[in-house]
Amino acid sequence: MLHTESASELKLIAWLQSNCPKESLAHIVRYHWSWQEERIGYMVLEHCKFSLRKFARLRRYESFEGLTEQDVIRVLRDTCLGLKGLHMLGVVHLDIKPENILCSRDETFKISDFGLARRICDFSEKGEQEIPEGDERYLAQELLCFN
Repeated sequence: MLHTESASELKLIAWLQSNCPKESLAHIVRYHWSWQEERIGYMVLEHCKFSLRKFARLRRYESFEGLTEQDVIRVLRDTCLGLKGLHMLGVVHLDIKPENILCSRDETFKISDFGLARRICDFSEKGEQEIPEGDERYLAQELLCFN
């Protein structure tokens, strides 16, 4: 049996591929197929060149100035279009960070890693205690617990 979190990620990704609007789907890493071997799940996703973090690092070495204004506009536009599609379908990602924004071969920035993503209806059915925790450096303030 596949780990529950991996199974829910696979299920959500497959659901997104068939329900997300085309203009938003272009900004979400494409899922091709998956399989399981000895309780370990494997996914084949669209090949991307690198993450946003690596893209920024490469720009810094190339020009010694880092990301240009045009780069920033493109990253923000592509990410917002992907998030718009997710939110229209009632999905929250919960782990947007530079490592989870990937640059495809055609230099479109795409959202990846849906391990913490949930459909909003999942929250209302399970209650607030079930909201997964992501990387605290990037979590929305209202999801942080200050004990």
